[in-house]
Amino acid sequence: MSLDNLTRKQHEILKLSATGLNSPQMAKQLGCSHKTVRNQLSMIYAKLGVSNRVQAVVLYSMNTYRDS
Repeated sequence: MSLDNLTRKQHEILKLSATGLNSPQMAKQLGCSHKTVRNQLSMIYAKLGVSNRVQAVVLYSMNTYRDS
């Protein structure tokens, strides 16, 4: 799956997730609630066709490595 379908905010959340931050940490950094982050992560998983954060981060890492 391509990351092209993600919004700018979703890209940002996925990038933060790849650094190892949890939802409350990402929320604090983004200035939103952890529930918003969790909802965005669920939308990211659906768009990417994955079922969890690890799969999403692996896909993100593969795309980031390929594009560099």
